[in-house]
Formats: sequence, structure tokens, C-alpha cells
Amino acid sequence: MDLHIDHLDCQYRTPVSSEEASTVRKRLDRIASNFLACVWDENAGYEASDKIYFAEHIEVDLTLDASNEDDHRIARTWASELHKGVTQTLRYGGRGIIVFSNRVDFLANFLGDLMRGNAWGKWYYREFSGLASKSLSQAVSAVLTSDPDTGRDTLIQLAHRGDLTLLLATLSSQDLDLIVAECLLPDSPRFVLPATYVRWTGELRRLLATGSSLLAGTRSRDLAGLYLALLVESPSLGPDVNLARFISELLDLRQVLLNSKDRGLLQLVALEDWGRAFAGIKNAGLRRFATELARDLGGPQLAGLLRELRTMGPDTPTRKITSNYGGLFLLAPAALTLGLDKFLNDSPYPEPGGATAVGLLFYLIGLQCLGSKNASQVGRDGALPLFAGLAVTPERAHLDRYAGTLTSEMHEQFQSSFRDHLADVMKRCVGVSTSEEVVEESSWFSLPFDGALGTWSQTLQPVSEALVRFFASTLGAFSRSSPAYLDRNFLECKAEIEVSDDHVSVQFLTCPLQMVLRMAGFEHTAVSLPWLDNRQLQFRFV
Repeated sequence: MDLHIDHLDCQYRTPVSSEEASTVRKRLDRIASNFLACVWDENAGYEASDKIYFAEHIEVDLTLDASNEDDHRIARTWASELHKGVTQTLRYGGRGIIVFSNRVDFLANFLGDLMRGNAWGKWYYREFSGLASKSLSQAVSAVLTSDPDTGRDTLIQLAHRGDLTLLLATLSSQDLDLIVAECLLPDSPRFVLPATYVRWTGELRRLLATGSSLLAGTRSRDLAGLYLALLVESPSLGPDVNLARFISELLDLRQVLLNSKDRGLLQLVALEDWGRAFAGIKNAGLRRFATELARDLGGPQLAGLLRELRTMGPDTPTRKITSNYGGLFLLAPAALTLGLDKFLNDSPYPEPGGATAVGLLFYLIGLQCLGSKNASQVGRDGALPLFAGLAVTPERAHLDRYAGTLTSEMHEQFQSSFRDHLADVMKRCVGVSTSEEVVEESSWFSLPFDGALGTWSQTLQPVSEALVRFFASTLGAFSRSSPAYLDRNFLECKAEIEVSDDHVSVQFLTCPLQMVLRMAGFEHTAVSLPWLDNRQLQFRFV
């Protein structure tokens, strides 16, 4: 077992009669820095286990003889006592001890939390902090492909946990192609025993008969969905790269059928007229696979399988997020009216690594609209990054680094452009007041940031104020409500958010003044959001 100590904090107590305390402290600090790790392995080993332990805090009291002049001997005593303390803590557990059964279990937990927007607030995932600036799909792909064998087992465990649909909805086609190539279809000798095709086909047809929508219309997505779902239903089938290859070739054969205009092709297969049935297959390897499969299964069974695959259509996978700030999406129609998507896209700010400037801008603007009082809680909620078009919540360090690259000239140009943009929009809008009285609490939008990030945040504050003002203007008698009132009764509402490739649906579970929103027409809102790949936004109320 490997042991990694992130921080060792030493506090020393010395007798009054001993030498000067500062001298003792310096010596022990030197021993801890130079010798402690070197002698650690001299202690008895841990029990053999694949388990991974995370201890947020372990406190060990021990006594050292500072009069001993042998630093190595003191280090051995020190290491031995620390070893006992760590061993006892791991054996009996306690507060702040997190245990995973193995590396696969750890990765599956991390990816599950990551896909649900809950990962970055958990201290024991610090190993993956470098992925925070990547998109969600890129982060998942990086974890799975860093060790393809472990990645494959992690994929299988995620499927067993019921996260297969969420996983397929999270990954982009490009990242999924890489994961399939690295984890599910690595280079390996082809090896298929007699009657194996028969067994695989039987299990696959049973899976298809359940009515599960596993074919999404792209090869890698279909392959991953069918393969992982098969291993959930029949764990004894794998993992087996030959099974994955079988599904891959079967999907290629399915595509030939879908492209074929010969309506009698399946009849030829059923009649076992292989020559005529497969004459249209140009790829020699695929034609050989089809012939082998037909001979093993027999014409009627193969025809039945191909018919089932041919008639199954794509089904758009979805994922769900439960948020305490679902009302944030109520600002989206106002953002469209204000023309924010185009304005932010044309801003002078450069593109950051691992995200988009528009995404970070929408993130900070949304954070300001929810107010400084919510700043810390929002960071652990999945609604804000989704609203901003970001795959994950950006870490504070990433925001600080990016803000440090922005110049005062960029900020001045942004502010000047927005003043002109807002003036132009106001000429076209009726019922939106320009009075400062509408936003009674400008301090509401001031975030607790300092330095370069604080300067950038202040630059964006007029945009946030305008966005809230435009939203309020749709609420009739509530149009002059303060930001705090709007937040309490509209924005800070619990909701279940469903996301697919083509829509974002926000169902409010709690909303004190939902009747006002219904009267304002939000229940019938159906707008496309350009910064969310033109997904259509819809609201539902309980």
C-alpha cells in the first residue's frame, strides 16, 4: 500500500528543564523533513488490500527523546508511532475517513459525482483538480483513458450503478470515440470459440426485447450502450474485447442494412442465400464476418436479429440535475431580449484554456444575479455552470489565473461597448425602466472577490443589474422588486432540470410566487438558447 501525506503539522511540547525550545523545534523539523519518509518503509507492512483510504485528519500523540543525538533513531521511533496511529485509524475508521473498495470504485464515485455536478466540493477528489478547467466530457474522457484497463472496469461499474444513460449523455461523440477505442476496443488477437456467436446473439436479442432504447444513432455511442448494458444483464460475458468487437461489426452490418434499398435482403438472409444477401457488402472483412455469423446462427435467427437492430431507432439520452437555484434559468429569456449572447460573444476578452469566454462571463453574471450571500453555496450546485454553458464549475484558482490575463483596456472597452449596447436595446424595449431606483441594492451584485478577479467582477456588474432589471420588467406589479426579493421568491427555488441534446426543461419543485410566473407567461415559454447549443428552454410548475 502506498501512503501519501498531503500535510504534516507538528506541534512540540518540551520540559521546562530541556534545552531551548526553538533549538528542539528546528532539529525535529529537520528530522521530519529529511529522514521521516526515508525510514517509513522499515515499519511492518499493511494488510494486503486494494482498498483506498482517505483521512482528512489523523492526530497521533507520541514521545521522543530529544537527548538522543542519533537523528535516524529518532526518525525511526517517530515513524513507528505514526505508523501505529495510521494503522489503527484505518482499521477502526472514524470521522473524516473515506474508504473505497479499490481504484475502480474510487473512479466510478468521482465520475458519478462529476457528472451530477457534486465533485469539486469534496476534498478527497483533489487528485483531479487539474481537470476542473476542462469540459465535463473532456474530464470524464481523461479519467477513463489515463489507464484503459482501469477505465474499462470503471465504465462497467458505472453501468452497474445505473449511470449508463447519464454517461452517454455527458460524453461528446469525439470523446466517446476515444474512450471506445482505448478502453473497449484495444488492439488484441481475435479469438472466438465455437458457438460463442450463438450465445452472444441470444443475450443480445434478450436485451433488445426488453425495449431498452440503447441505439442513439452514432456508432461509438451504440457500441458502448449495447456492450455495457449486456455486461450488466449478463456479467459472465465479460469484460471481453471480442464481444465488443462482435457488437462493433454487427453495428457495421446494421448500417449496411439501413443504407440498402433492397427490401428482400432479410428474406435472402432467412433463406440462407448468403451470396446474394451479402453481395452488396464492399468491405471484405465485414462480408466475412456476416458469412461466419450466418453459418453459426442459421438464416432465420440472423434475420430476426438484423430485423430487430434495423427497426430500433435513436433515442436522445437525458440527464437530470436537482438544484436549489433552478430559478436562475428564468433570466434566460431576459438575456435573449437583452441580446447578451451575441454581445458577450463579441466581447474583447480572450478565450481561456478549457472553457469559453462566453461561458465564464455568463457564469460570473449568473453568480452576481444570485447575490453575494449565495456565492459559496452556488459553487456546489449544478445549475449555474449549466446555465452558463460550462461542463463543470470553474475553480476559483482558474478564475483568478484567467482574470490576471485581462487588461484595463479590455475592461474599459467592455464597459463602453455595453453602455452603447444597452442604450440601443432600451430604445427598442417598452416597460423597462432605466431608473436606478429599480435596482435598490447594488451591493447585492458585489461578489467577495479581490485582486484581478474583483476588478473583472466589478466590470460585469452593470450587465448583471441590467439582466435582473429586464427579468423584473416581465413580472407586472413586481417589476420594481429588489434583487433580494426577486432572489428569495423566484431565483432561489428548488427545481429538477432535465438536459438532453435538444432541450433544457426546468420543473420547479418549490417557488413561492409561481402563480406570478404563470401569469407572466413563463409556463408557455419555449425559447432556444444560443450559448447552450440552441437547446430549447421550457418551464414546468407543480
